[in-house]
Amino acid sequence: MTLHVTNGEVLAQRLSGLGLPGIILPWREILHEGPLPLYASFDEQGRRAFNAERAAFIIQQGWGTPEDVVFDMDQRDSLILNRSWSEVILWFERDLYDQLSMAQILTLMRGGGSFRDGGVWLVYSDHHLSSLTNDELRARYERRTMIDADLCDHYGQFFTEIGQGAVPQPLRSAPQALQDAAVRWRSLQPDATGFSDFDRRLLELIKRHGPIDVRALFDLLQEEDGHDAFMSDLAFHSRITSLAKRSDDIELTDKMIAWTA
Repeated sequence: MTLHVTNGEVLAQRLSGLGLPGIILPWREILHEGPLPLYASFDEQGRRAFNAERAAFIIQQGWGTPEDVVFDMDQRDSLILNRSWSEVILWFERDLYDQLSMAQILTLMRGGGSFRDGGVWLVYSDHHLSSLTNDELRARYERRTMIDADLCDHYGQFFTEIGQGAVPQPLRSAPQALQDAAVRWRSLQPDATGFSDFDRRLLELIKRHGPIDVRALFDLLQEEDGHDAFMSDLAFHSRITSLAKRSDDIELTDKMIAWTA
């Protein structure tokens, strides 16, 4: 039996209509927001401790009920660590959201003993997979590539460095998508001033285009980043709300944000 792991619900729904054999598991967590601790261990106790810290943040943000969040985490862990799958196929893109999800999945599989050479595959795209036609998705599936132990280790190192609070520095032999994800991760981290490069970029956009609807600002950011865009609506709203609280130069009122300096 095959397990397909997708970068969210939209692609999962698309794949369900393709008639591919196997079970589909959408990986939903926005890992570039909130704490990202290390796994102390990969037994049930260690996984539950990791999930509890992540769940507390997600619940605090209002992104899910305690029951649903914890159930979803327990279920996905159980599926990804099941050693009876004949193959696990990861459907992911180049953006930070996807690269972090891959890093978590491969870290769990390696630590939990469900990773094996020849049993884990990647369907990868520089573009949004959900925007592809059914024929294009099937073609990507037929051209899937194997994830070997070396590649798994690259992603595990990336995940561990972030959990340790270090700035990830992927080796040159790491995939370009992972190196790009490290750059994006760094852009989200605040410096001594309390602001990140991403914060400063948002402030510049608001100064140039404000007053502007928050959704329009989100669309502008997505348009500039193209296929490298990584922010979900939820994550962006959280970021812009936090920025408005920390900066005296902008004001967030209902759904509009304006430059006030």
